[in-house]
Amino acid sequence: MDNDASAGLTSLIDAGRRALARFEAAGYRRCEPAALQPTAAFVDLVGEELKTRLLLTGDSGEFCLRPEFTIPVCMDFLAGRLDAPLAQVCYFGSVFRVSPEGPTESRQVGLESLGRGDLEATDAEILGLALEAAQLSGRGALKVHLGDAQLLNDVLRLLGVQPRLSRRIRRGVAGGHALADVLPTARVGEPDHGGVLAALSKTDHDGAKSLVRDLLAISGIKPLGGRSIDEISERLLAKSEQGAAEDLGPERRAALETFLAIRGDPDACVADLRDFAKRARLALAPAIERLESRIGFIAARGMDVGKMDFATSFLRLYDYYSGFLFDAVEPRAPAVAVVGGGRYDALARSLGANADVPAVGAALWIGDPPDLGSAK
Repeated sequence: MDNDASAGLTSLIDAGRRALARFEAAGYRRCEPAALQPTAAFVDLVGEELKTRLLLTGDSGEFCLRPEFTIPVCMDFLAGRLDAPLAQVCYFGSVFRVSPEGPTESRQVGLESLGRGDLEATDAEILGLALEAAQLSGRGALKVHLGDAQLLNDVLRLLGVQPRLSRRIRRGVAGGHALADVLPTARVGEPDHGGVLAALSKTDHDGAKSLVRDLLAISGIKPLGGRSIDEISERLLAKSEQGAAEDLGPERRAALETFLAIRGDPDACVADLRDFAKRARLALAPAIERLESRIGFIAARGMDVGKMDFATSFLRLYDYYSGFLFDAVEPRAPAVAVVGGGRYDALARSLGANADVPAVGAALWIGDPPDLGSAK
């Protein structure tokens, strides 16, 4: 390593240590999740599409180098390797991902709070500490974007959208797509199969595959044309989503479009959401009150809420995020978040726990972030 590279690495490590020291001063204890992690833990939670971004090890690819810290921290918490029933931890280390140019190693520093019941106050604390740590690590002024995954979950549930279609809508919106582009459309000449498709629309991905396998076994039919059972189930699932989309009707579609267009000053958005809920006759008051309470706690920590941007369409691709979300970007590079965080109460249950665990965290890149999405 030449002198310039060595000096650059030393500078990055110093920046990370300054950020880490801020978290430790606030009462967060440093932890060290293992660098080698089970691949299935990430693929099962995020989907097969993530597998191409994991740096797999061994011939079977059973393990990967950690692509982030949140899931390993939560697994350590559930395994009893962290304080229970409440853990406040921080970390600083390398994460490994695969970009179009090849494997990358980057450094992240972050903090996670698991088990605290004062949800909105904890959300504000995590946001405040993450932004303070970013400044200590050498970042300049950052633009903060806020979201709330629970709001869309509640809207979809109250509108009676089927689970499979709800997941498609959430993932499409998280990917930056317009609702019209997310909703599936019918193909001319395709058979109906209404009964089977209605059953599939009410189950999850694994349940749908099991149902298809059972139906094929009962009927004695074997897959034809080289298509696997998984491929058949995927096609039937897509058709079930298309049928559910047709059942939405113009009124519910219009309500979703109106909801997803709400963005801007957080306080103004609270008023817009109350007006939307009244016009759409949706019982959103609890979720709106939680959002308003969170905004109040953020302001009470001395952060300028008026300079932040809230959007109902700000989501993450990961289904376990269940509420508060935020990213912070540098104005010169607004497409890439250098800080990111969110509430992920549903992650513990997804990893095998009997119930959700209140959890929220944030991470920031030390040095230039890879072009792979947000920090979380």
